[in-house]
Amino acid sequence: SAQEIDVDLTTDGWSIGGGGDEPDTPIRVTPDGPSAVTWRRGAPTEALAVRPGRVHVTMENPTPSRVRVQVASDPDSGRWLSAAWLTTMPEYRRQFGSVALASDVRLAVRAIAVLFTDLTGSAAMYHELGDARAFRFVHDHFAVLDQALAEWRGSRVKTIGDALMATFLDPADALSAAIAMQGDFQRWVATLDLAHPPGLKVGVHFGPAMAVHTDQAGLDYFGGTVNMAARCEGRAVRGQVVWTQEVHTSPGVSARLDATGLEVTSWSSEIKGLPNPVTLFRVTVGV
Repeated sequence: SAQEIDVDLTTDGWSIGGGGDEPDTPIRVTPDGPSAVTWRRGAPTEALAVRPGRVHVTMENPTPSRVRVQVASDPDSGRWLSAAWLTTMPEYRRQFGSVALASDVRLAVRAIAVLFTDLTGSAAMYHELGDARAFRFVHDHFAVLDQALAEWRGSRVKTIGDALMATFLDPADALSAAIAMQGDFQRWVATLDLAHPPGLKVGVHFGPAMAVHTDQAGLDYFGGTVNMAARCEGRAVRGQVVWTQEVHTSPGVSARLDATGLEVTSWSSEIKGLPNPVTLFRVTVGV
């Protein structure tokens, strides 16, 4: 079904969306933009360009479920941060992570990109290097991965053994960081002259998550989005990045992937706890 409206758009700062897990689509007001645009639910649409003034907007919903579409603007959009954005900023987490939420308070985060990494072949590494040197390797490899987090506006949430969990506001940034991590890690490992060098695998998912503060861990994230990101990492092998449809159709992702020149493949995968198979995507970096 489709609905049509006319709206006056004279400045930037507008967006259109149906809420839920789906991110809003930004509307950019430019002198040479069209006077009519179409927004389609579920479509991998990047920012819509429109001309200043009265604009005809067609809203299409190809799904059987109803959706309430909102065209919204904040005149002070450059002067505020959402809770989702704020809790992914490393400096905020360092300064206020222990006081952001009381132990009995939960903050619903609308949509967050979650990234997990893990090492492959670590058992052989521990055998080759011994516990102390292997521990140093694991410690140092986190510092290598942190370089991509800083470059792509991500925040390390925690490490679990050889694994790292991070969050991003933008799924495109999360995927760019994941691919950068693979390249950075492989170049670093090549300098170590190991007989059995470990590999890296990365998984990314995008969706609603719950940010929770605890006295022991500070800010952490929980829920189905976190679990799915971990499942994606589990589906990856050495040198691979695996991500979901929710990441793949997010604004900016297609252009980022094209810029890498990497071959993207997809397949249908059974996920424990889900009734139906899901579509996953992957690239292999440098292996």
